[in-house]
Amino acid sequence: TGAGLLIGYSASDKAYIWNYQNTALGFAVNNAEKMTINNDGNVGIGTAAPAEELEIFSTLPIIRIRDSDNSAEATNVYIELGGTSAGAWSRTGFIGDGSISLQTIDMWGDSGTSLRFGAGGTEVMRINTAGNVGIGTTAPGGKIDMRDANGRQLLLTNSSTGSHSFLNAPVGAFLCGNAYWDQTNWNRFDTTKPASLVTSFGDDGTIQFYTAPSGANPIPWTERMHITNDGNVGIGTSTPTTSYKLDVIGAIRCESLTQYSSKDYKQDISALDSSDYQELLGKLTQTKVFRFRSKEADENSKLRLGLIAEEAPQEIVSQEGKGIDLGEAIGFLIAAVKAQQQQIQILKEEIRKLKSSL
Repeated sequence: TGAGLLIGYSASDKAYIWNYQNTALGFAVNNAEKMTINNDGNVGIGTAAPAEELEIFSTLPIIRIRDSDNSAEATNVYIELGGTSAGAWSRTGFIGDGSISLQTIDMWGDSGTSLRFGAGGTEVMRINTAGNVGIGTTAPGGKIDMRDANGRQLLLTNSSTGSHSFLNAPVGAFLCGNAYWDQTNWNRFDTTKPASLVTSFGDDGTIQFYTAPSGANPIPWTERMHITNDGNVGIGTSTPTTSYKLDVIGAIRCESLTQYSSKDYKQDISALDSSDYQELLGKLTQTKVFRFRSKEADENSKLRLGLIAEEAPQEIVSQEGKGIDLGEAIGFLIAAVKAQQQQIQILKEEIRKLKSSL
């Protein structure tokens, strides 16, 4: 009649409970209302004033979705999410267990759908359609891309001691400053600032250190230091010689330089005699001194003064034949000075005798 409450069948044999009035419809058991459909069509369970399409109000609200198949493992239970496309259902993903054969809980985004996680009223993590995970960014550039305005990106802490934390990589690892990899090139986050990179890439056990000035992307890295798997360090070279623990292409400045010289570190010790001193003095007088620039130096840099290994006495040439051993050179010069002192003493004695004979 267009008024009141109708309970019955329609012409198509559909059963109805129909409230003609602009009021809620309540369902009660045990003399208490348990479910309400309000005049907006919202359904409330445990509440008479549902604010959304479905609202459950209880001290411990639980929704159970159960697969009726008689198997604890072969479940196929999920909640589908989606919208409407051309008037038809269009799924964007699901939450649940849609694996059928495995006991797994899935959060699944269909083609073109990312997964977002939020806290504090804002997005804090995202998994995009490429499978990249972004924490603090909505556009992750790698499998895990973590960003923080305060500069903290990853903190690993031992829960027992508060320290001794490690980050391991099976093949290679990168530690970057103002840099990221976009699957093709290295780029700066901020092109107005320089970038840095420490990497142990591959299975050869080496560690490389790179820097780059500010400028346009991609980054043109320059290797600054190289540590081989033998522990040899190269600065200014990516191939430090195996003869030295430290191989530097360029000048070194230091406040003090000390060479081990105690007999505790030496063997086969023997002192030089007078003839040895004279022999070394003779070689010193034949040694040529050169002015030069290194091949890495700018043409405007100052000319240096020194020796050429191929022209120097073998006593002071380094083991591989390309350098001058400063420790050997000091010993060489002291021996030559002693030989000169011997000659000076002889000359002094001869002069004394000549003066006494006059």
